[in-house]
Amino acid sequence: MMLRMHNLHGTKPPPSEGSDEEEEEEDEEDEEERKPQLELAMVPHYGGINRVRVSWLGEEPVAGVWSEKGQVEVFALRRLLQVVEEPQALAAFLRDEQAQMKPIFSFAGHMGEGFALDWSPRVTGRLLTGDCQKNIHLWTPTDGGSWHVDQRPFVGHTRSVEDLQWSPTENTVFASCSADASIRIWDIRAAPSKACMLTTATAHDGDVNVISWSRREPFLLSGGDDGA
Repeated sequence: MMLRMHNLHGTKPPPSEGSDEEEEEEDEEDEEERKPQLELAMVPHYGGINRVRVSWLGEEPVAGVWSEKGQVEVFALRRLLQVVEEPQALAAFLRDEQAQMKPIFSFAGHMGEGFALDWSPRVTGRLLTGDCQKNIHLWTPTDGGSWHVDQRPFVGHTRSVEDLQWSPTENTVFASCSADASIRIWDIRAAPSKACMLTTATAHDGDVNVISWSRREPFLLSGGDDGA
């Protein structure tokens, strides 16, 4: 779902006690003209959506989508961005095009559904996906706007992979966290079975649900079921 909000304004101060009826009527007319507007365009999707992450392939905006059906799909967003800018184009899109919108790529090689998904901030089109069966797969962009997904998962976690984060400074390094309570650092230059370089086995007293790598400082933050 692509949403565009526009005609947004800051809040106005309340009318003063001495304002007359004419001023109040003008204010009401202004308020009608200043009402916020919302446009939306949707793409059909089979099954619940677990997570969405947006990136750019050169000048093309795309969204990676994790489905409860165990598939990860990539959708092109340019057409959606175009139609939400113009009401007439949006009406034509909803009538003639929306039902035919398809993903530009789909991967069904995971053993089940998942939530972990991250685009590399340093290598265009490089993607990581992690599932609830402990597997992490690397997506490498290929010529023609497609991807090669390595069928060999990164080996290390023993339970669901909850989140993934590419390093903001290293092209080949990423972090992962899991319901097995661990946080791991990986280097994709090594074989998937040997790519785990650092492990904090008990980073939390329970599931580690989220991690975030600072873009400015060499820090990685995490949050878990233990409330920490």
